[in-house]
Amino acid sequence: MKKRALFALVGAVTAGLIAVVVPTAHASSALPSVTRVSSAAAAGQGTIQAQDLPTELVAAAAADTAVLRPGQHRIYFHFRKNHKDPTKSSLTLYRVTARGEGLPPTYTKLGAWRAGSGIGGTGIGQNACALGQGWLPNGWYNAHRDGPAHDTNFNTNVNGGLIFGIVWRLQDTARGCDGIKRTELFIHSEMTPGRKQACRPANYRENQCWDGPADYASNGCIKLKPADIKQAARLARAWGGPRPDQKHYPRLLLVTG
Repeated sequence: MKKRALFALVGAVTAGLIAVVVPTAHASSALPSVTRVSSAAAAGQGTIQAQDLPTELVAAAAADTAVLRPGQHRIYFHFRKNHKDPTKSSLTLYRVTARGEGLPPTYTKLGAWRAGSGIGGTGIGQNACALGQGWLPNGWYNAHRDGPAHDTNFNTNVNGGLIFGIVWRLQDTARGCDGIKRTELFIHSEMTPGRKQACRPANYRENQCWDGPADYASNGCIKLKPADIKQAARLARAWGGPRPDQKHYPRLLLVTG
């Protein structure tokens, strides 16, 4: 979301998160699935150890993979806040693979990208309860119960239409904010509904054109540049992430920092 765009902030944290069985890969004509991940597919890709992950993610993975068959995958996004510059925070995508009863899952880092949340700076932009300005509160986020958990051609009419293209929609939250609620929360970029750029003088749309680093600022959503969110979408959907227009996906995103 843009700094100028104001979103209403409503909802509550969903309790009692449950794991779901997900397929290994999902096909799509919009964004072809990556059925094999090569070293060139994502920066920093590779197997990692549990001790190198947030403890919250390891605990969640143990529960979520317990209902999967050996060899099945699911994904987690992890947004790590950068207090020096919120617009230079990071979003990392992990694949977790079940190994069977009594065995811990394996973890693979599929990619990591620069990301922003909030308007930036060291003041109100780091206040997780500041409506339309602060970054996301820490903790787990399910996909929003009303969906879409993931969409590749999103076209919202909220406040006149501010978010388009590739998105993951996050649950509403009032976490740690004394009833102040945040809603309309997405992982998104700046693109047209067809995942292109409206940057030419004849068709320029500020919220559909990635103009540069200033566009990492948001009203609280997590934002990536277009090339990065396209890569994240391919990888997430190839390895057990939510399908387009799917609604329920527990523990889609962990926010720390």
